[in-house]
Amino acid sequence: MEMMRKVVALALLMIAAAMIVVIVPSCAGKGAPPKPVEEQPAPQPIPIPEGPLGMKVTLLGKPEQITEEPQKIFTEPKKLDILISPDTKRVATSDGSSVLVDGKTTKMLAVKIDSMAFSDDSKHFLYAGTAVGSRCVVVLNGVETAAKGLVLKAVISPDGRKFAYVYDENGKQVPVVDGAAGKGYVAVTWLGFSSDSKRCAYVAKSGEKKVVVVDGKESREYDDVATGPAMHPMFGADSKHFGYVAKADGKSYVVLDGEEQADRFGLVFSPDGKRVALLATNPQTKKSFIIVDGAPSNELGGVGCPVFSPDSKHFAYAAGEAVVLDEKATLAGGAVKSITFSPDSQRVAYATSAGKLFVDGKEVLSDMVKETPVVSLAFSPDSKRYACFTYLLSKSSMGNHMVIDGKVGKQYWRVGPAVDCLNSYKAAPVFSPDSAHVVYTTFSPQETLIVVDTTEYSLNITPLSMPVFDSPRKFHFIGLKFNEIYLVEMEIPE
Repeated sequence: MEMMRKVVALALLMIAAAMIVVIVPSCAGKGAPPKPVEEQPAPQPIPIPEGPLGMKVTLLGKPEQITEEPQKIFTEPKKLDILISPDTKRVATSDGSSVLVDGKTTKMLAVKIDSMAFSDDSKHFLYAGTAVGSRCVVVLNGVETAAKGLVLKAVISPDGRKFAYVYDENGKQVPVVDGAAGKGYVAVTWLGFSSDSKRCAYVAKSGEKKVVVVDGKESREYDDVATGPAMHPMFGADSKHFGYVAKADGKSYVVLDGEEQADRFGLVFSPDGKRVALLATNPQTKKSFIIVDGAPSNELGGVGCPVFSPDSKHFAYAAGEAVVLDEKATLAGGAVKSITFSPDSQRVAYATSAGKLFVDGKEVLSDMVKETPVVSLAFSPDSKRYACFTYLLSKSSMGNHMVIDGKVGKQYWRVGPAVDCLNSYKAAPVFSPDSAHVVYTTFSPQETLIVVDTTEYSLNITPLSMPVFDSPRKFHFIGLKFNEIYLVEMEIPE
């Protein structure tokens, strides 16, 4: 899947020196053959005192632009570009004039976080920018390839074998896919590969209009094309289908495999890529409804939260104050805010604007904050357990609670990593592979904790990511200590 490239402000963070990007107007060395880049030696780590649960730390990098000043964490939040790999074992960062990955720093004249990416399997790393000597380059796995101009953004294919980028040519933005340059546009706003890495698409601004280019073929012009996090162009999981939402002539369209369908405002593919659901509106009644596999539902109005089950056999969505599962509607006593299927596709949980949480159709919580009832919910791998973070009306408004199997736990100032890094912050509770344990981190002005089930352990390192299990008892996360980023590994005792 495509990795998010949006830079997220680090909430409640530690500080970074101002980052300066030097813009180089021209690049020399076009057409030069690929060559390895020169890397600086890895830094020596600052010793970290022994931690809980057999804590083992491995230095991943020492970005000089990061400094940890605890007294300023809450009063002077800053921004920092940190990219964490999907398996949360690798980290890349940039101060605008260098790239740090796997503990090694490469000097650059200019580099942007929008031009850095890990592959889906975390094994491959790409960055682009202006190298020493004013050479515009794209670097994949340490091998440098000359770019056609100043690189503005770059993406890597899921298999890590291809890349695409956008470069500046006399004020125009030109996309390059598989080494072939397309036409120049005012801007290229979205760029992505299919899951099999064989197809590529992008959204571009042409004058005041927008177009979508798929496999080199340009669509007609639209007034707008959705490219935000909630709705953006997408390939199906099997890479055979491609769809997006566009507006033109006062109407909203879903364009699926090149065919326009009017009065449609959203789409979602099933996990296997073989099914598709569209969100639609009847222009006469103004009521919204769902179309699944070409079959329209009843016009219930207020439809949203469309989601297929993991096995792609079931489909659920919100319709006003009801949740609809496989076309059977159940009143929820409030607008449905989120819907989650269990891994085995047999259970469903949903939260409502009335502050209620339902699991398997039964109300399990009723005093949550109404507008944001559940921060995140996860089922265990065996689908028998569930856990979520929530705010409770009966408690202080300044804190999270962990709810495990319907039991409300202790209140914390914040549940999740202390900071919110680019593409890393997934505030879902983490179950062990055998479903026996739940692990999460908490953060407050006084202390940082790792919590295993209900047992708290004090940490002397600041988490930048949620824990990830490597076995039923071993897990890891990315942590920060002063200006050093570490891979932190722990083990739950028997």
